Amino acid sequence: MSNQALRSFLSISVLSVAFLTVGCLKPRKPTLKSDAGIEIPPAATEIGVPDDLLLDTFSQKNLKRKAKPNQLVMLVKKNWREQLPLRRKSGKFTKLDSDSNVSDVTGIGNVAVEKIAVAKHQMRLRSKATGSESEFEVLRLDLRNAGQAALVKTIRSLHALQSVVLAEPNFEVKAIATPDDPRFPSLWGMQKISAPQAWDSWTGDQDFTVAVIDTGIDYNHEDLKDNIWTNTKEIPGNNIDDDGNGYVDDVKGWNFYWANNDPMDGNGHGTHCAGTVAGRGNNGVGVAGVSWNAKLMPVKVLSDSGSGYNFDIYDGILYAVNNGARVTSNSYGGGGASALMATAISQAQSKGVLFIAAAGNESTASASYPSYYSKTYDNVLSIASTDSNDALSSFS
Repeated sequence: MSNQALRSFLSISVLSVAFLTVGCLKPRKPTLKSDAGIEIPPAATEIGVPDDLLLDTFSQKNLKRKAKPNQLVMLVKKNWREQLPLRRKSGKFTKLDSDSNVSDVTGIGNVAVEKIAVAKHQMRLRSKATGSESEFEVLRLDLRNAGQAALVKTIRSLHALQSVVLAEPNFEVKAIATPDDPRFPSLWGMQKISAPQAWDSWTGDQDFTVAVIDTGIDYNHEDLKDNIWTNTKEIPGNNIDDDGNGYVDDVKGWNFYWANNDPMDGNGHGTHCAGTVAGRGNNGVGVAGVSWNAKLMPVKVLSDSGSGYNFDIYDGILYAVNNGARVTSNSYGGGGASALMATAISQAQSKGVLFIAAAGNESTASASYPSYYSKTYDNVLSIASTDSNDALSSFS
């Protein structure tokens, strides 16, 4: 073969290989950007949160919802201490090792922070692309004077950093208000679901735990005290985390709102819900719940005024999941879409935990969050209110 023929052959071969290679490349997924101009990091689209929910989380409308002032919550890859540009009190950018305290961190990239809190529970999420699981952590950032415009700018800045999966406001939620209809508390509902017939053969299982994620539970209530879940791996009052779950003396659950081991209800909402779930039956006092013998795990995430924030609720859900709850009761709403909450519900789904959520009492056409996640996750059961004629209640 002549030199010219050889050169022609090689040129054609190279072009053919290039053509075949390009033809085999998968088209690049376009970058998601919300109507608020916030780009969604590629990592966020790989952890099982649907694109439409991510866009809703960072939409202009959603970002205007009530949240803790000057505060963001951030889902990060486990190696964030080594990967993020963290500024210390000395003014220098340094990396932290996996055991370092974050108390002296004053900035992440060009974002100034007053304080960083690290959620106790790590997240294990499965990649849609590879199917492999990875660990993530959740941080709460107290920012310096972050108004609405600055907050959007801050989220954009954080989303551009390596190891950041997403950052969103610490949205506020409130307990679903109980209607003031004087006949609302009556027990005709038990008749409607044929509970008395069921009680003839089964009144509940003491090994079945329902976590009431709410304003807490009055664990001394005469109808509830015998059904309160006990962490048998913890020794009461010794100020030691005996079971190593990150919570000291969490014998009766945990108070995430005030970060202590007393989940007492000072509002009544959580206690009301707990009584419906597992009020002790056939004891001559009070009411009877659906399951007379189920265990009630108090997980206090709302204040005694009935409000709270997603960072605490995220931790509360994972606490319930990791401590053996089979079902969680979630009678709160109003916080709008939250990718962080979606990941917690996804984690509950992976552990086979049923997430019961109140649809809302605002007379709107669709369920409120977190009940709305029933469109995305099949472990979410959205519960509306009906009247004694099986019609939708006017307030529901």
